[in-house]
Order: sequence, then structure tokens, then C-alpha cells
Amino acid sequence: RGDGMGLALLWADRTPPNSLGNFGAGLGMSNLSGHGVEFDVYDNKGCDGGNANHIGVDALNMCGGTNVDAKILNMYTASGDLTSVIGAMNDGRWRPVNVTVGPMGSVTVHVNGTLIAGASSTINFAGHSFFVALTAGSGSSLADVSARNFA
Repeated sequence: RGDGMGLALLWADRTPPNSLGNFGAGLGMSNLSGHGVEFDVYDNKGCDGGNANHIGVDALNMCGGTNVDAKILNMYTASGDLTSVIGAMNDGRWRPVNVTVGPMGSVTVHVNGTLIAGASSTINFAGHSFFVALTAGSGSSLADVSARNFA
């Protein structure tokens, strides 16, 4: 079972396009410059979201100081366990996801048309152009993490 995937909004002036973030709990995007939305399916404890099925809006710097926390994303906000709302995100089913970044930096996440409570935040993008990257992370496990019809 892998850790999950991310949608990274990377600052173009600080992040070369071929940059790699931390594996595992870092979902391939921690320790890069920018912000992201995490689709996390593994509870890494520490400063992770507190369950193995959550969506969070993150700063991409790392939180905490323990060995486990050293790769975990620094969350602005995170949903609770989404199993009763959208099912287990790692069950192999496709789900339509809409991540919206508003003109004033508001970030919202909808899955199957449902606004994900707790997975919204306001981010300051002032002074930066950014590019979008899809990322994924797997610690010592194998996982198939996929996205399709990305627009």
C-alpha cells in the first residue's frame, strides 16, 4: 500500500521542472517550493492528517523533526477520514476530482461533486508564477497511483 498522490502548485522561479520531492510520506512533492493538495492513503502518524484516507492542502516544506515527520508535508488544513463520504481512495475506483484555485488564492477540493470539508484553504500566490505537477509517493510498498483526463 502506497502513501498517495499530490497535485503540486510549484513556484516556477524556485523549482526546476525536473525537481524531485521526498518519497513516501512526502508524496513526491515535499521539500519543493510551492503548495499542494494531497490525496493521502497512509497514516504516517506524527503531523500527518491523523488517518489513512484524507485530503489536505499543504505547504510543501516539511513539518516536525522526528524521522517520520521529516518527510511529511506541512498541512494548512486536512479533511477527516473520508471513508464514509467518498469511500477508500485506494480501492481502485476512479473518482472525478476538481481542485479550484480562485483569484484570491482560495483552494477548494470536490470529489464526486462533493465539497471536501476541511480540504480548503487560502494561499498567498502573490509575486509567483507557478506550474502544476502530479506527484506520488510510496514508502517501502508498491502502489498503482493513477490520474486520467487531467485538464
